[in-house]
Amino acid sequence: MNFLRNNDKLKRLEIQFNCFLQTNNLSFLSELIDIQSFNFDFNSIYFSTELEESIRKNLRLGNRLEYFFAYCLLQSKDYDILAKNIQVVKDKITVGELDFIIHDNLNNDILHVEIANKFYLLDANIEGNYEQWIGPNRNDCLLKKIEKLKTKQFPLLHHNRTTEILSNLEIDNKGINQQLLFKTQLFVPLENYSERKEERNIEGFYIAKLRFLKEDFKKNDYFIPEKQDWQVAPRYGEHWFSFNDALASIDMFLAEKKSPLVWLKNEKGNFEKFFIIWW
Repeated sequence: MNFLRNNDKLKRLEIQFNCFLQTNNLSFLSELIDIQSFNFDFNSIYFSTELEESIRKNLRLGNRLEYFFAYCLLQSKDYDILAKNIQVVKDKITVGELDFIIHDNLNNDILHVEIANKFYLLDANIEGNYEQWIGPNRNDCLLKKIEKLKTKQFPLLHHNRTTEILSNLEIDNKGINQQLLFKTQLFVPLENYSERKEERNIEGFYIAKLRFLKEDFKKNDYFIPEKQDWQVAPRYGEHWFSFNDALASIDMFLAEKKSPLVWLKNEKGNFEKFFIIWW
């Protein structure tokens, strides 16, 4: 369901795009991987209807954000896209894919940029520090993603087949610098949220269903966004439902072992964004 009352598809896309711009790069990325962060002045970018013409309605979140990033680069005078979504295939087997090869006009550099957009929850029951950041359904984790970037995504640039493909595009991969855009929203347990909510990347909290059933949650209004809207801030919501109506939808997610993202609006008009976990 569209979170806007009039089902305005263009406005929805504009809000998705603006929230993509506002989502921060992972603050402690440099502690995990020896790859430079891609720093881009997203404040200089604006939305236009041209983006709607290039993006499919039901494009999944990850691919949708690749379109957003490409659109940012096309608006910028600092970068030119040389190639994107480069499928590396050898002997009819897909080895991998490179997200973007771009020219940095300011520094006269060629960059290989991988992009990621992730939602992680802090599970304090897991030993270690960075190991504690996991996906909402526990089938993903921060370190697993970082390991894939280290061992597969970035080394792919130097694969023999990649060299051939780039050579055909008149790009020499020996002179390419590699960078990473890792936009991230983090969620902590409700009991830790008040003390950490101002930290960079902290977007909200998470709770189990039993906690959600407590009296203090029953007086609020709720909306459960589609996954393509996960990056959107709840303040943009115009459709709101009662606790009981929201609970019926939440139960359907939990029955399938899926942790829904939920928007909350309280009596004072304040908003929160949180996951209800099934595990």
